[in-house]
Formats: sequence, C-alpha cells, structure tokens
Amino acid sequence: MKKILVVAKGYTITVNSWENDGDHWNTNEISSESKEYIDAVIELLDLIKTWGNDREPSDYIEQLKEWTIKNIKAINGTEDANSLSDFDKEDIPLDIIYELLDDSDYYTFRILNDYLVTYSEEDIYQEIYKKG
Repeated sequence: MKKILVVAKGYTITVNSWENDGDHWNTNEISSESKEYIDAVIELLDLIKTWGNDREPSDYIEQLKEWTIKNIKAINGTEDANSLSDFDKEDIPLDIIYELLDDSDYYTFRILNDYLVTYSEEDIYQEIYKKG
C-alpha cells in the first residue's frame, strides 16, 4: 500500500483565509521542526492580522523590513540582516505571507481569518486503501 504524509514532524501552522467578500475560503499550512522559525511566523501572522487587505504594500513595507531584521536568524539560519538588500528584507516575509494566504483577486493578499499551531513528535503517515 502507498503511504502519504498527513502530519509533518515538528510544528505546523494551519492558516484559514478568505477573499474580501468572504465567499472563497482557503486553508494552507507550513511545517518546521524549528520552534524559532514558527515563533517568527506567528509574529508575522499577528502583525498582518492587524492590517486587513485593503492597503497598498507600501503602507507596511517598513514593518516587513523590521520583522525580517529581527527574525532573520530564525528564518535563514545564519544570514546577517545587514547583508540583505531592501528588496530581500521585503520579499522574505512576503513569500511566507503568500505561501500561507495566497494572493487576492483585488487586493494585496487575502484576509487572515485565523491560524492554529500544532506539534507532532514524528511524521505521521496514512496508508491509501484501494480495493482489490
């Protein structure tokens, strides 16, 4: 039988988001064994939850740069934030945001409704059953 990974070892953040008119819900997740990485992503999610999605990216670029400088070790391991360009300081958190929220049809990104963080000590697999 074929096995599929259903829960990754470590921490998983599951994010529920929706389009501005509320008719298109979506769920995405990311996993990491690094508690520091997950804590940084939680900080980013808490930050963007205050924004809504009806603002231009330029309205929050400085906040994204500050987040990157503060959390670069958790996100990239060893990279020094001073070696990053301004573009990279903006792009690193935006990549995480788009991975979890996706982009929006009419706005910068979708509305973050809520998120859940879980932890598993090991990878959990399920077997796919096919009759016959």
